[in-house]
Amino acid sequence: MKLEYWGYLLEINEWKNERKWSGDNDEDDDQKPMENVQQPSVIPKRGDLKGPIDETTIAIAFPLKGITENSTSTFPTQPIFAYLPLRSCGFRFILQADFEIPASRQDLRRDNLWNEWLKSKMPQLMYLAYQQFKQLPELIADLNLMNEHYAQPTAIQAIKFFLKFLPASYEIDPYFQLFVNRSFELLAGVVELPVINMRLNGDKEIIWVPPSQCVIAKDQFTRSMITENLLLTHRNSYYLHDEVVNECNEKLLVALGCRILNIADILQLIESSYRFVDQEYPKNEATIKQGENR
Repeated sequence: MKLEYWGYLLEINEWKNERKWSGDNDEDDDQKPMENVQQPSVIPKRGDLKGPIDETTIAIAFPLKGITENSTSTFPTQPIFAYLPLRSCGFRFILQADFEIPASRQDLRRDNLWNEWLKSKMPQLMYLAYQQFKQLPELIADLNLMNEHYAQPTAIQAIKFFLKFLPASYEIDPYFQLFVNRSFELLAGVVELPVINMRLNGDKEIIWVPPSQCVIAKDQFTRSMITENLLLTHRNSYYLHDEVVNECNEKLLVALGCRILNIADILQLIESSYRFVDQEYPKNEATIKQGENR
């Protein structure tokens, strides 16, 4: 199984920043005291912390097998790594970091300041992974030019493959819940998803927009009543591409910012469309007489 692997370099000196624990820097959430973690009275020296090192690397890896397949099946969970596998925490990708671990190597040390700091930096890995998946079709195309013969994914296949790896809260070890929440908050502001856009000539095209402009609608009757133009005119939104809707976890799409049309939304859109027609073509005696004369 081939893995695509990305790493993020961390400066040890940042962990030693005393303002991180004093709470002086209120503008940066990463510098606030962490909840439920005992704050040290003395910041350890670098040598007391992890030996004579200045930096450490956290990394994330994804299996790429099946990226061109259309499937709703889920991927198997992967273990957390501290250079060697530890245990599964529910993730379907691999997380690697220089975690503090007990002698049994069966788990991470909980309530450990070093591990908490590493964990607080991991949402950046999800952002990095998303950026790499966006570029993956071009990267694989370049490799194929060198006769590597990899399956060539489309942009939609690459992004929906990435979305399938996003962790659901109920699947994950509670220790990593904050990592999951912050990852979704970060991705919601940067991810772009494929939608259907209607051109002026009536042709449809695929464009990429933020999740906040994406609407999930599996019911074809609803989509026939609420057309793409109506949705764009009154909600500045688009229907999410069918491949993403049919293959990705709906709850995770909503967590990213996508919306599902409910009955109230549909009625409001229909009312807005009638109000728009009335404004464009007001009913008065003049227009009625013109119609009668015709």
